[in-house]
Amino acid sequence: MADSIEETVVAFLGDRVFQTLDRNARLRHQVLSTTAGLRTTSPFYLIDRVIAAGLLSDIRANEKSPHPISS
Repeated sequence: MADSIEETVVAFLGDRVFQTLDRNARLRHQVLSTTAGLRTTSPFYLIDRVIAAGLLSDIRANEKSPHPISS
């Protein structure tokens, strides 16, 4: 029973993260540059993870350039 609840929560959060990345150019850029191996710093801070989960809104979501600290 606990496994199915855990799987459901993980699936829900995964879907939510992908929906957020669809709408958020800044986070999408961070994910793509990390996947491509172009990053030399940590790609996500705790606040980025909370934003990706959809728990907070990102006031910089439509910025074309990534955040200076996380680039």
